[in-house]
Amino acid sequence: MIFLKKYKNIILVSFIFILGLALLLVNSNQNIKTNDNQFEYIEKIEKKLEDFLLNINGIHKVNVIITLEGSSNSSHNASENEQINVKGVAIACTNGENMTIKEKLTKIVSAYFDIPTNKIEIVGIN
Repeated sequence: MIFLKKYKNIILVSFIFILGLALLLVNSNQNIKTNDNQFEYIEKIEKKLEDFLLNINGIHKVNVIITLEGSSNSSHNASENEQINVKGVAIACTNGENMTIKEKLTKIVSAYFDIPTNKIEIVGIN
């Protein structure tokens, strides 16, 4: 009993420290899972947009990069229930330098993601 009384504060502080550390580890694992889900989500919508754009006359190759709000494409901490908003879209495609195609793609992407046209960049590739 004397031992417990003497070291009561040390034991209490140690217990709180270990509890806090355990909570940090649990939260860290949850963020990793959320980031994996977000990465899969980004890849899915990039692929969906690429497949759609390949149906437009004059586009034979296309690559899409999508950036989400509050992210650098890997650090956004949104849960499954949160709204994930597209911040910007970059498209590299054949004939991307053609003004007619550039305007079409800009309108399509702006309407699809409900983002302003200044958040969309389109460039040509060979």
